[in-house]
Amino acid sequence: MKQARALQARLDATEMVHSAKFGFNPLHGKTYHLYFDSCIGTNVLIQNGSDQWSCGIPDSWAYVMAVKKLGDSTWAIVEDGELTSSSVAVR
Repeated sequence: MKQARALQARLDATEMVHSAKFGFNPLHGKTYHLYFDSCIGTNVLIQNGSDQWSCGIPDSWAYVMAVKKLGDSTWAIVEDGELTSSSVAVR
C-alpha cells in the first residue's frame, strides 16, 4: 500500500505540473516550485522556492509544493529534508 500511495502521489504531482504554466524547459533532476495563482486560476511552475524571493511571493500566489523532474518525465514531490540539500537559490 505504501508503494501504491507513493506512485499515486507521483502521478498527481505530474498531472499538476503538466497543467501548470511555465516558460522554460525543465531539466531532469532539478528542483522546481509549484504555486497556485488565484488571479488566473491555475498552477505556475518556477525556479524560486517560497524562501528565495527578494521582494516576497506575489499576493495572488500560494505555495503548493516542490517537485523534481525524473528521467522518465514524471515529477516527484520533494520532501523538506531533500529541499534544503538540493535546491539552489535563484536571484
